[in-house]
Amino acid sequence: EGNIKYKTEWTFNGYCAENIDIQIYDLNDTGSLNIAYDYKTNIYHSKDIEEIHQRILNIIKQIVLNDNIELKDIEIVTPEEKEKLIKEFNKTELEYDKNIPFIRYFEKQVEKTPKNIAIVFEGKSMSYRELNEKANSLAYQLRKNGVTNNTIVGVLQERSFEMLIAILAVLKAGGSYIPIAPDYPNDRINYMLKDSNASILLTSDNNRIKTDQKIINIKDEKIYEENKDDLKNISKPEDLSYLIYTSGSTGPKGVMLKQQNLSNFYNSMKNTIDYLKDEEQHKILSITTVSFDIFAFETLMSLTRGLTVYLTNENEQKMTSEIERIIKENQVEIMQTTPSVMKFHLENIKNINNIKSLKYIMLAGEPLSKLLVEKIKSMIPGITIYNGYGPSETTIFSTIANVTAQEKITIGKPVHNTQIYILNKNGKMVPKGIIGELYISGDGVGKGYMNKNEQTKASYLPNPFNPGTIMYKVGDLGAFEDNKEITCYGRIDNQVKIRGLRIELPEIEKQMLSIYNISDCVVVKKEINGKDVLCAYYVENGPVDKNSLRIALHAKLPEYMVPQYFVKMDKMPYTPNGKIDRKVLPIPDLKEAEVTIVKPRNDMDKKLVRIIESMLHISKVS
Repeated sequence: EGNIKYKTEWTFNGYCAENIDIQIYDLNDTGSLNIAYDYKTNIYHSKDIEEIHQRILNIIKQIVLNDNIELKDIEIVTPEEKEKLIKEFNKTELEYDKNIPFIRYFEKQVEKTPKNIAIVFEGKSMSYRELNEKANSLAYQLRKNGVTNNTIVGVLQERSFEMLIAILAVLKAGGSYIPIAPDYPNDRINYMLKDSNASILLTSDNNRIKTDQKIINIKDEKIYEENKDDLKNISKPEDLSYLIYTSGSTGPKGVMLKQQNLSNFYNSMKNTIDYLKDEEQHKILSITTVSFDIFAFETLMSLTRGLTVYLTNENEQKMTSEIERIIKENQVEIMQTTPSVMKFHLENIKNINNIKSLKYIMLAGEPLSKLLVEKIKSMIPGITIYNGYGPSETTIFSTIANVTAQEKITIGKPVHNTQIYILNKNGKMVPKGIIGELYISGDGVGKGYMNKNEQTKASYLPNPFNPGTIMYKVGDLGAFEDNKEITCYGRIDNQVKIRGLRIELPEIEKQMLSIYNISDCVVVKKEINGKDVLCAYYVENGPVDKNSLRIALHAKLPEYMVPQYFVKMDKMPYTPNGKIDRKVLPIPDLKEAEVTIVKPRNDMDKKLVRIIESMLHISKVS
């Protein structure tokens, strides 16, 4: 009685409601568990199911061995998968001499091609020998003024020969340069110089800013009359090479990069990018602003490999017609910019035949769409398109992909001597194909943030996968693909990119709240008419004039951080948990007038602007 023998069989009816169903069962009371998988074969392959099965067994094994284990401590990937993700997906080793500083590679190129043209600017050219000699002369001047290892030197100079001479000179002297965009507000420039403890400011405009730093006029011809030989190298791998200030929620952050970071970058790029491998005298257009780290790629890196850099001035770098003209007249082959800028120029170009000489385009700083890649290919047949990715904290590019023929756009594989880990919120590795947070380790990782120890500790973490090294917590989401390349899925937090420039929205909000009669505000990125723009939403406790608000923000923030649209709100919308509900913020009035700051056209305009700035105590005059 009650001992009726039975046997149960699992029968699949041919219908699967979900993409995959997993059942763990013991229908026949055998004491053994079975796992069954029902899945859609157009989504999963048998290999995928086998991998999932091994992960489930791995999870069960961890629980059986330790019944007190917490969820956060459970490893999803198997030991074999983990080993593969750490070593095989990050097989990027490349030997190089860490004691050779980046600037020495430029000097070696000068020895090879002294008579070749290094830079062309406003129709004038400068040879590699002349560029090197002028940089040497200025470097000697810097040494005379106390510049040595880790000495910080600010470079505040409009686009010109002297801008590049100054940067090269600082590296030759063994110091660390800070690139400062001339259109930055005075308050921000002063903050950067004070925060970095810069000892010298290189500029050609002694009246541009009042500062305690010693100012050297880099257009003083007397500087370049003597001491033209290369200086003895004093740089060590751990010395600073440059500081770049990025947007931060508590104010600008000075990212510190080392000499070794740049040396590794050089050795990786010359073995990765086609036009840097062949040692031909290619021509590259430079339109990137000096304060954006990819500027160093299109200029300094190019100068270490014998390219001719066509440096645009402030007007040319923004005008499609000028870019078109320079490319056509000089048969320029290479261009680097952000995807949004590239899209803008392609939409405004008059004659596509004028840019048919382009053979390579490097896009970086923002997510790259398949649509834009296809548009470039259709307009410029035979073009090679690269997608560069990496935060400033890990030296310009941490991954690169040749996306010309890609069906799905990726950011590629790690560059040489770089490791990328994709982890869940508990710091555990996720399997390939699963989205997690990107962490970057290796020879490109910098020293941290200047004078911001807490933020450095929060972002530069001990690397558990390679003890004794550091990994940088990027804040981007990504996933490894089967081909070992990485797909990036954007930001986790409120940090956004506009035209490739990184912006932390809380910094803008902080400045808005400091303005009289603003009681609450939030800044978001929106896409309007196909373009990414910043929209500021605010609540006032008294009259606020939008034009005055714009002008006030222009005095506190760089131009790219000033919102294009301002929307007055009676009150902010909130979610049930008390956070501002950004999803329900209204679309701004597209007819709202936008203020454009027009730069001085000539020396007379510049003098007039200086007089108005000094009389009215403002730093943005149109």
